[in-house]
Amino acid sequence: MYVLQRAKHTVATAPDPDTIVVQSILCDALHEMVVRLKVRVSDMEIIQADGEFKRIPVPVCRQALVPLQEITGLKIGPGITRQITSRVGGGEGCFHLTDLVMEATRFALQTKHYLASEQLEEEEKEHYFRRELEGRCRANAPDQALPAGVTGA
Repeated sequence: MYVLQRAKHTVATAPDPDTIVVQSILCDALHEMVVRLKVRVSDMEIIQADGEFKRIPVPVCRQALVPLQEITGLKIGPGITRQITSRVGGGEGCFHLTDLVMEATRFALQTKHYLASEQLEEEEKEHYFRRELEGRCRANAPDQALPAGVTGA
């Protein structure tokens, strides 16, 4: 029997062609929290960041939401992990909140690539993913030959 379980769930919507809204949710016996990031697709800038704690172990945890707004204006790309950790993590922040923000930024990037690939013909998708994800994923490594019929999507 498990003594503790944790579930994480992340979803994205695209209210317009240049905007992605990502919600990343964590729920366990001690925590229920949500992080929302609104991202401009054209430059991957976080244009809005907020969150809420629905269940927390101690009331002081709520103070960890304050620094979340400091990530507004950051661009999702190289160096984002360090920037988020320095603003949302550490002694004034929350480990779980930092984890949810990181998950949301990764999901925003994946959503951007998914939406872009949906505009392409099937044979163009492999080239798109190879170009955009090279060095980030084994499936898109330069020396990786994909089986016939697999597009990398």
